[in-house]
Amino acid sequence: MLLLSSCEEKTKEPSDENDLLLGSNGNQIEYIYKDGVIRYYIYPNGLLLGYNATVEYSFVDEEVPEEVTIIGKNAYHNLPELKTVKVGKNVTEIQSSAFCNCPKLIKVELPNTISKISDNTFSKCTSLEDINIPSSVTVIGNGAFNECTSLTSIEIPSSVTAIGNGAFNECTSLASIEIPSGVKSIEDSTFAKCTSLTSITIPNSVTTIKSKAFERCTALTSITIPGSVTSISSDAFSGCNNLTIKFGGTLEEWYKIGFDAGNANIICNNDTKAYFRIQKNGENYTVKGLTPEGKKQTNITIPNIVTAIGEKAFSAEENLKDVTFEEGSKVSSIGHGAFAASNLKSITIPNSVTTIGYLAFFDCKNLREITVPDSVKVIDYNTFSNCINLTTVTLEGVEEIKDWAFGGCTNLVDVYIENSTSTSVGTNAFIHCNAGLTIHKIEG
Repeated sequence: MLLLSSCEEKTKEPSDENDLLLGSNGNQIEYIYKDGVIRYYIYPNGLLLGYNATVEYSFVDEEVPEEVTIIGKNAYHNLPELKTVKVGKNVTEIQSSAFCNCPKLIKVELPNTISKISDNTFSKCTSLEDINIPSSVTVIGNGAFNECTSLTSIEIPSSVTAIGNGAFNECTSLASIEIPSGVKSIEDSTFAKCTSLTSITIPNSVTTIKSKAFERCTALTSITIPGSVTSISSDAFSGCNNLTIKFGGTLEEWYKIGFDAGNANIICNNDTKAYFRIQKNGENYTVKGLTPEGKKQTNITIPNIVTAIGEKAFSAEENLKDVTFEEGSKVSSIGHGAFAASNLKSITIPNSVTTIGYLAFFDCKNLREITVPDSVKVIDYNTFSNCINLTTVTLEGVEEIKDWAFGGCTNLVDVYIENSTSTSVGTNAFIHCNAGLTIHKIEG
C-alpha cells in the first residue's frame, strides 16, 4: 500500500508488481525492492513518495536508499517501529511531515546537503533523543520538532537564520537552547510549553519576540533579553511564573517596548529595576500595575512615556503612599479604580490629565488633600468617595461634580471650586460629608 499525503490518507496498492502507478503529475512511479519485496515508491527524478504499508513493521533501522534525492511529503510518517534513520548525502531536500508521528524514532542522522528542516518534519516523534542539524541548514520550519517530548537538547548551527512558528512547541524535556546569532525573530509559540526549559540564550540579532513564544515554560525562572529587542508580544511569556527578565538596555528602552510582563521582575542595565508594568497600544502607553519590586516601594514617579493610568492599576496597593509624575508628563487619563483602596497619602495630578474615572480614588483612607487641575472638567461618580481623612479639595476648573463624587468623606471641611460660574454640582455629590463642610466658590 502506497502512502502519499496526510498522516491518515492511504491509496490502493498495485495488484501486481508490474502494474503501473501514475503520480499526480502523470509520471510513472517506480519501485525500490528489498529481499524481493516492494519497499518504496519513487519518481524517476529521485523523489521518494512513500513506503509499502504492508511491510511497515519491517522499518526499524533504516538507511534512505541512495536513489533518493528528495524525501517527499509524509514519506516516512506513521511508521510504528522505526527507531533510527540515516539520510545519505544524495538527499538535498526533506519535505514537510516526512517523519511525522513516528513514535519510536530515537535517532536521526542528517547530511550537510539539505538547507531546511521543513514544516512538521519530526512532529510528534515522541521518542526522538538524538538528531544533528547540519551546518548547511538555514531554516527550521513551523512545527519541525513539535511535541518531540523526549528531546532534552539540540544544537542549532550558526547557519540557521529563521526558526518557524511552534518549531519546538511542547518539547517538554528540552532543558536548554542557544539561538544562533542570525535569527531576528522568535516566532509564535516557538518554545511554548517547554516545561523543562531552564536556560535559553537570545542573541543581539533578535528584535522581536512574538505571541506565546515562551508560553507556559514553567521551569524558566530567568531569561536575558538583549537590548536589540524592540517588540515583545503581550502574551510572549504567559504562564511563566516567578520569572526574572534581565534586559540588556536602559530602563527607558524597556518601558518603550511597552511589554506588560505581569508578575515578572525586570532588571535593566546597571541593575536598574523596573517598577511599572507598561503596555503599549499603538502610540499609547498604559500603566497596568506594579512589578513585584514596584510593589515594595512607598514613593513612585510615573515616567513621562506613560499616557494613561489603567483601570485598577494601583488598586489596594498597601505600600504605596506618594505618587509624582515626571516633568513633561503625557498622562491624559486616570482609569476607573486606579488608586482605589490603596494607602495613598499624596498625589500631584499633572495638568495633562483630562479624565479621571469613577472610583479612581475610592476608599483612599490616608489621602488628606487633593488638587484637580483645570484640565479636568468632570468629577465622576464616587471618584473620591469614602476618603475618610480627606480634609481639603481644590478644583481648579471643574464644570461638573456628579453624585457621590465625594460621598462619605467624613472629614472633608473645605472644597475650593475655582472658576465656578458654570459648575454643576450633583444633589448628592457631598452626601455624608462633615457637617461643617464649606464649599468656596471662586469666580474666575
